[in-house]
Amino acid sequence: MYEQLEELFCKYVDDLSYLSNEQGINFTYINREYNFSFPDESYTELLIGELIKKLENLLIEPNGLFISKFIRLGNHLVLKHLVEGKKIKAYLEIIQQIQYRFSNVYIVPLSEENRWKEIIKIIIYINELSKEKCIYIKDIESYTTEYQVGKSVQFLIEKGYRFSVKENQIAYLENSYLRIANDIEKIIVELGGINVIQEIFKRLNGTYSSEYKRFLLIRKTIGLTGNNPVEPEIPWGYLIGLSAKNLTHRCFKKVTNQDEINKQKEYINQKFDELFNLSKSYISSLKIQDFDPYQHISIEVEDLPIYIRNNVLYDNIVQLQQWNPTLIPDLLKGLLANYFELEIVKKHLPFTIDEFVITARIVLGMGNPRRIVKISKNNILEKAKIKSDVLDSILKIISKKRKRINRGFLVPNQKNEIFNKPLVQVDEEEYLLINPSLCSFGFFEALAQELRAFMTDFDSRLGFYLEDYIKEKLLQKNISFLNGYYGDNEECDLLIDNDKRLFFFEIKKKTLTQDAISGNDVRIFDDLSKSLVATQKQLGKHEIHIKKEGAMELRENRSNRKGKKGQIETIELDGRVISKITISLNEFGFFNDTLVVTRLLSNIIKGDVSSRNEENNKQLEQFRKQVKELREQVKVLGQLNHNEGNFKPFFNCNFYSLQQLLTILKDSYSKEDFIKKINSTHHITMGTCNFYYEYDQVNKNYR
Repeated sequence: MYEQLEELFCKYVDDLSYLSNEQGINFTYINREYNFSFPDESYTELLIGELIKKLENLLIEPNGLFISKFIRLGNHLVLKHLVEGKKIKAYLEIIQQIQYRFSNVYIVPLSEENRWKEIIKIIIYINELSKEKCIYIKDIESYTTEYQVGKSVQFLIEKGYRFSVKENQIAYLENSYLRIANDIEKIIVELGGINVIQEIFKRLNGTYSSEYKRFLLIRKTIGLTGNNPVEPEIPWGYLIGLSAKNLTHRCFKKVTNQDEINKQKEYINQKFDELFNLSKSYISSLKIQDFDPYQHISIEVEDLPIYIRNNVLYDNIVQLQQWNPTLIPDLLKGLLANYFELEIVKKHLPFTIDEFVITARIVLGMGNPRRIVKISKNNILEKAKIKSDVLDSILKIISKKRKRINRGFLVPNQKNEIFNKPLVQVDEEEYLLINPSLCSFGFFEALAQELRAFMTDFDSRLGFYLEDYIKEKLLQKNISFLNGYYGDNEECDLLIDNDKRLFFFEIKKKTLTQDAISGNDVRIFDDLSKSLVATQKQLGKHEIHIKKEGAMELRENRSNRKGKKGQIETIELDGRVISKITISLNEFGFFNDTLVVTRLLSNIIKGDVSSRNEENNKQLEQFRKQVKELREQVKVLGQLNHNEGNFKPFFNCNFYSLQQLLTILKDSYSKEDFIKKINSTHHITMGTCNFYYEYDQVNKNYR
């Protein structure tokens, strides 16, 4: 799209470039050309006003091109200027003056050559007459994302890589995409993957929170006034994945002379700087980091697929997927213990859940959040009262041999499977734990994968166990709740209320698959259809029912027949505010931000997602079906809303992970306190896309 817009628009501006250089283009000339009768230059502002009216009549076209698409042509041109050296000053001035004077309108398509040439001519005339040019002229630095991406690509060009710009994205020439990745890996091999990971932890040390047992990495954007310049982020996740693939110590020769030691240290520091500068410029060229503080507010429907994909990739490549290791032993027992009562599990696995949990607790207890730790089988046996052969069977499941880690991993959007298992086997009975926060969930993943191999109903059971686990955690905190069936055959997973609010909870074990995390658009939307969209549809049913009926009768049993309902609880709406909360087993990265999920769902129901590939399009059918049903729900909810004209369908929605819920529960001392804390970040967003950071900022004064 932008290539075509560029070709047409730049041609029109070039055809009229003589006007900017022609002598005699002044008040008198312009006044005469348009048959105005202003007597002298004291009427310049009135003349400009008439020109603006003409401009408006020519430019605005109700069924034309939405103006934001045209404005973003400026972003595309800035990137072309920085990467390809294209001269853009004349084009940007026209675009910026249109942007300054018009917003949220549809304009005449660029194919209308005569109208556009007249539009451009009028803008040139206004520019000649205006004394306030500085009001609308912006520097290229104000195009924050394109400017940062362009500067990163300039750095890479100096290193010998080749690029062009296509459709406001970076295109890699002469195999540069692979060449850069190979060069990054060469530096890691030279430094040693273990040393690179240790250096990463050293650099991240200041972000580590002992309260949440995680690195609090936040997304940074420029300040709302343009202050606080932000540079491209170092891709921590990508570098750790590539370093784990090459998990060795530094291979430099040992030196004893002090001068040689100093030279070697200087060389090593230079290589680290080279690694971090090259990798952050590489990832910046993907254009997945948005520097705009309004990025999550100004999402347009047609940009939704690339917006979601870029943010999923950012979470995978730059951020780190973490779990509080102190939560894992209880999680393993709570979610997986029931499987071990089944004969099929007893037949296949030569250990008990208690033995597995003890091993996990001991291993994680040996971990250090700031450095890689070597653990031997004997270290574990000394603390665990389990047999050696039993431990061998557990270690086989929870470890992966060093030479098999991430063998197919090179470029950022490939599958990074380093933390699917918590330990790396480096010798017959020697293992490495890279980091307890990064590796802890690998205990669950590894055992779950083992169970899936011989249990076809593993995942269907897990959904029920997850619900039971959450209910148990609530009861441990003396937080009362209701759950059950209502209507014909609808199920409410959880309902928690007080005199002001009703909180409906829908619990889904579904997480983003590895394909989705790696940026596969179709898999992302398929996963969303089975998680976020599916739960919102179910929560919407609860809201519609209680608003229509004024109450909800929750029964114990699925049957609605008289005498078979079991215990019944009636919940009156009674004017209370409804909140709808989705709980997922694992984190969905930026999807867990309230502002993001609100805007995302609002845009999802406005548009349609399809693929030109027949097979991919078929996979998207379920997503389209779910969205269609959600769209119909929103219409019904709008009609039930007292202020239908100002109805915001997803303003009362939140999306939490199990870990986030457990964090809130740990911090709560009563039902009322839990309600206050789970609602504490709903109306507040700091744009960091980090729940733990924002939750801490909001609630730290109440601990």
